[in-house]
Amino acid sequence: MQQNIYDNPEFFQMYKNLRESKITYNDFIKQPAIRGLLPVLQDLNVLDLGCGFGEMANYMIDYNASQVT
Repeated sequence: MQQNIYDNPEFFQMYKNLRESKITYNDFIKQPAIRGLLPVLQDLNVLDLGCGFGEMANYMIDYNASQVT
């Protein structure tokens, strides 16, 4: 049973392709704004609540967070 539109395989594949294209509102507006609000991540333990494909977790690792959960 589908709980939401993302459970539809065709819709999800199209959504995934769009997100991977790196030409989205998320890439040019949302993520830069969110990253601009973050403190220096060096040696911090951070929690990523897991919405999306892990880009924010990877960003935090790249910027030397001590641990990303």
